[in-house]
Amino acid sequence: MLNKIKNIKLSKSKYIYTVIAGLIIIALGTTFAWWRWSSDINALVNGKVCAPEIVFVGGTTINGTDLLPVRKKEEGLSKDINVNLNNTCDNDTAVLNLNLKPDVLPEGLADSSFKWALYKVTTEEVQGVPTENLTYVNDGNFNGKRQYVNDNDLISIATDLIVTENISTYRLFIWIDGTMDNASTMGDNFFKFSIYGTGKDAIYREYVMKNPGMTQSTTYFINSSISKDTIESVDIVSFSNLPEGVIYVEDVSSNSDDSIKLYYLENPETNLKKVYLASSSGLIKMNTSMDYMFAGLTHVESLDLSRLDTSNVTSMVGVFYNSPSLTSINMSSWVTSRVTSMSLMFYGCNKLTSLDLSSFSSTLSPNMTAMFQNCGQLNKVIFGNIKTGNMSLMFYNCKNLQELDLSTFDTSSTTSMLNMFRGCTVLETLDLSTFNTEKVTNMTEMFYDCQNLKYIDLSGFNTSIVTSMNNMFGLCYSLTELDLSSFTAEKLTNITEMFASFWDTHSPMMKFTKIDISGLDFTGITSYANTFRKVSTDVEIIVKDCTQYNKFVELFGNSYTNLHTVNNDNCTV
Repeated sequence: MLNKIKNIKLSKSKYIYTVIAGLIIIALGTTFAWWRWSSDINALVNGKVCAPEIVFVGGTTINGTDLLPVRKKEEGLSKDINVNLNNTCDNDTAVLNLNLKPDVLPEGLADSSFKWALYKVTTEEVQGVPTENLTYVNDGNFNGKRQYVNDNDLISIATDLIVTENISTYRLFIWIDGTMDNASTMGDNFFKFSIYGTGKDAIYREYVMKNPGMTQSTTYFINSSISKDTIESVDIVSFSNLPEGVIYVEDVSSNSDDSIKLYYLENPETNLKKVYLASSSGLIKMNTSMDYMFAGLTHVESLDLSRLDTSNVTSMVGVFYNSPSLTSINMSSWVTSRVTSMSLMFYGCNKLTSLDLSSFSSTLSPNMTAMFQNCGQLNKVIFGNIKTGNMSLMFYNCKNLQELDLSTFDTSSTTSMLNMFRGCTVLETLDLSTFNTEKVTNMTEMFYDCQNLKYIDLSGFNTSIVTSMNNMFGLCYSLTELDLSSFTAEKLTNITEMFASFWDTHSPMMKFTKIDISGLDFTGITSYANTFRKVSTDVEIIVKDCTQYNKFVELFGNSYTNLHTVNNDNCTV
């Protein structure tokens, strides 16, 4: 009886009228009698639901810290919200509500000068240049609001938005209004808000990509049939912006729901492939791993990855490993708050000249081992606020690195700085005064072969548990003075070749004129061969007291004519 396939279009009032009409027909046709039926064959009902899909650029949360009062909203925080009307139902509309959930809202921020505003974003061409226009939707402030306890604490930022366009973008601004009196209680507070959509026919869809599942030796892009050495470019686009003639490869969404698909287009001039990752919105939310995702792209020169939402990602090991043609990467929207490893991330990208990682932030102390190793042309990196983990080999062989501001690093959890700056032969100055090294155990070859390094500030270093400084300043031919007075040696055993040049006759002498090691205790030193090889014997060396003076002479001989204690004590061996 009901063994036919029924196609029902569940679309707003049409759906309601169909059901009512069906009931009327049944009632009239049966003279109000009840009929029972059964069937051995399942009745298949195909439903087409026309609902907008809500996608949040850069994740669904807004985290705030170090927010200063500003004169205009654009100088605060902003979050883009993309609303995509499912176009399977022609000429349809939907009604949408947007809500803000204050997951963390200290009482000190519940002030009228802490504001939000929502605008619709449209783009038009002005003299051939795409120009953004903002249209006001709604605004408010957080006066009297409280941290979320129940749904009464939700903040409605948009009610009954009528969605008619295929893709609509809304921008939420959050800022402290500097034109008002700000409460003194607002300082030193952290907040976290979630945003989501509800309403008639509204659904939230994440567009989460499956994990690449890569290892270092994998040669295929996202484990597809496309070999990485045949790829010319990778672009992230919406389905509507796919070029004509693209060839479908596979569904790469985590739920296999066709929300993210992989395509390519053959370039007849190069016989290489233009690869496209596509979703209906042109936004893609990554899964938990990005390990080696863009590694080994030998022909790709630039990547715009600003349409990737990385808020789920916990591992970024080798993301761009050995992609030697890359000259630029846009990661401006990336969120790294959950990432625990960035090791080998840019290893071997030897054509990159600069990197803007200002959006990167983390409190989880990600492993950064060899993160930029062998990036031979890299001369500048801009960092965000990162609590670092292992920093071994981090800038190893970055031979063109000219400028480094590491003041945004929190190194309080870092355990190793082995070979951290080794081979940074162009670098001239380093200010590491903000480094907290209380947990570092290994500083072997940390500045080895930094041949042009003229100045280094290590005044904040705590070396109480460091065991090895082997070759720490070896081949630093341009250093003349070193203030290591903050260095202690409770666990230190190895200072072999710590300030040394090579033995061979062609190697230059070290240029040290003054080395202050007055904090070191040489009692526990067991490995000290050639510590001062090719260091002039008239160098000024400052030690703590006569005990260390005598120990120094015992280890390194009495040829250093300008050896003295902090207080210039009259010491006898």
